[in-house]
Amino acid sequence: MLTLKMIHRYLLTVLVFAWLSGCSLLLKNNYGYNEPSDYNEAEYDEFISAIGPTEMKHFKSSDYQYKQFIELGSDSARKKDLNQPVQILYFHDSKLLSYHANCYAKGTLSGIDWNYENRFDQFPPASAIESSLFDLSLLEITNIYDRITPTKKYTVLVFWSWMLEGVSKDAISSVLDNRTDNVSEENCEIFLINTDDYWREKFNGN
Repeated sequence: MLTLKMIHRYLLTVLVFAWLSGCSLLLKNNYGYNEPSDYNEAEYDEFISAIGPTEMKHFKSSDYQYKQFIELGSDSARKKDLNQPVQILYFHDSKLLSYHANCYAKGTLSGIDWNYENRFDQFPPASAIESSLFDLSLLEITNIYDRITPTKKYTVLVFWSWMLEGVSKDAISSVLDNRTDNVSEENCEIFLINTDDYWREKFNGN
């Protein structure tokens, strides 16, 4: 028998899916959806071990830190962009050159195509939005996340969530392939930031 709590969780899941994707509804079987409440340390370790390589730096964002990050959006539309589960940001020094999020990638029957319109055929990839309109600096982000310590010409931030495991893996794979094809590791550093603490709190109604 369905309890009120079970119905609430189901409706919340549907609403979050509809809200997260500006292009199409994310399908659980094809997009690797997991319940945020099931996320734990073991899931994080397994994800990191599966993607490799070890030179990518990675850490978990707290719920509070990610809320601070979202508030860096200059208006409600930009805050919505920064509130997506999977995002890719390319910086040259502190300037944002290219921005991507799950809602701007093309949904397919088997997942998400991050190379929609051949964006990732160049380096940095062609931005999914006009980066000149996205007033966000790397310095602002490092003020929130002190574990982001840029030392190279290009810095790539990948915000990912185990909630969208398949989408996250595809995003990271796209970033790695793009770097391998276009620029050396000595010139480009990748940071992986997990945001599942935020999504777990959101699903718990906090």
